Amino acid sequence: MDGDSEGKKQSRLILRKARSDEFRALCEVQRDANMRYAEGYVQYPFSEDSFNKCCPYGCFEVAQTDAGTIAGYSFSFPCEGDLYLCHLFTRSNMRGHGIGAELLDSVIAKARYGKKRAVTLSTKPKVHWNLPYYEKREFSVIRKKRDMPDYLFGCFLEGLSFYRKNRESLKPYGVNVVMQKVLG
Repeated sequence: MDGDSEGKKQSRLILRKARSDEFRALCEVQRDANMRYAEGYVQYPFSEDSFNKCCPYGCFEVAQTDAGTIAGYSFSFPCEGDLYLCHLFTRSNMRGHGIGAELLDSVIAKARYGKKRAVTLSTKPKVHWNLPYYEKREFSVIRKKRDMPDYLFGCFLEGLSFYRKNRESLKPYGVNVVMQKVLG
């Protein structure tokens, strides 16, 4: 019998590009994943417009169970010779099963295939489990910075004018740690 010691069948995970009709499902995964954050930390949501602009390019990757449940997703895009990992979320009830690791491995493979120099991301030191998670996967802290929310993809997609026009209305949420895995 396939499965763990309790006899539960292990779901097979399918990694694939997100479809344009999955915006709300990905927002739900993100909301569910954010329940883990303490002190009211909330990841700024991406807009449906940004999602629709990115979706055809494969920037969003979905981890789906064979039962059809979206278990998690990643959002990455090219930036200055690197692949920038903007989001990596896993449903709270599906954590600890390697879903995030599979998504991260896929992002790294995509960066290698695209001949990118590195995979870069930013995270919050307050999210104490992230630094060890990425360090275990050979990411190193390259700097700390005070930054706008990880809403950065809006700047890259729609130009720096977006940031300049909206800077005052975006609430900063502290120091980010920028991490990077240099690819060989």
